[in-house]
Amino acid sequence: MRMLAGRIVAQAPLGDPAAVAELLNALRNVGAGRELAALLDGDPAGKARLTHQSAVTRLLRGLEEAGATDQVRVLATRAAAHGPINDRDQMWQFAGTLRRMNANRPLEVFLARVTAEVDLDDPYAVAWLLLVLHDSGADEHVSALLATDPAARVALADLMAVATLLHALEDTAAAGQVQALAERAWLCR
Repeated sequence: MRMLAGRIVAQAPLGDPAAVAELLNALRNVGAGRELAALLDGDPAGKARLTHQSAVTRLLRGLEEAGATDQVRVLATRAAAHGPINDRDQMWQFAGTLRRMNANRPLEVFLARVTAEVDLDDPYAVAWLLLVLHDSGADEHVSALLATDPAARVALADLMAVATLLHALEDTAAAGQVQALAERAWLCR
């Protein structure tokens, strides 16, 4: 068994975060501590491709469960600064994982990137971002986003999207924005 685990680790595709996460989990489950240490010595956090955020999030969790705090820090920092920000669900999971891990600096970097790139005309995007920021405890980012006056900016063509934004504004206690958006939507119908 040890020999097989050793071969698998030696051939591990360190650039594939999903494969490394699975391998970490398997090695932990069978008690292959030496092989687990060898895998971590290969620097999977520094070599992981950042193209699939869900895989990176799984690897972060696997590294955390393996007690590899330095690897967690490296991967969280890399992914926050350079990972993709195009899938809302994956970004939400990534932000939640960073928050749960108390990776405050990478979380701050990630949220700043996402905030800078959100389409302020898209009510779904603004609603999503408000909820992520709020759930992450990033009150200063929530305030900055609300200061852009999304109620006056968002497109009103999709009433479901506007309703989603109204709920997000309500959840973040932005009563003035709720009122302004509701009035604007009412007048434009």
